[in-house]
Amino acid sequence: IGQTLVSVQHTQRCRRIENDRCILHMTLKMKGFPYADCFVVEVRHVASRVGENDILVEMGLHVRFLKSCMFESKIRTNTTAETTKLQMDLLALITEGCKPY
Repeated sequence: IGQTLVSVQHTQRCRRIENDRCILHMTLKMKGFPYADCFVVEVRHVASRVGENDILVEMGLHVRFLKSCMFESKIRTNTTAETTKLQMDLLALITEGCKPY
């Protein structure tokens, strides 16, 4: 009983399409808890220009299973809930930081 130390390998790939769109794809591989070797989390952010002064930000999440696991449904549900909250918190920080611009 105690704190679990979770290690995360976070890989980011960024692609810009002209001056109108930027796509950030992140893959998160985790270690340090049961069944961590069964899946990776993939997150995608797409920022697209809308008009002259606005952008549209779309965020997506996918839990990709690397091997079969009897807890897939539970892992997908919990991981999606935890990651969604973190991504929404990040979006709020980015939005606040961009307000002056």
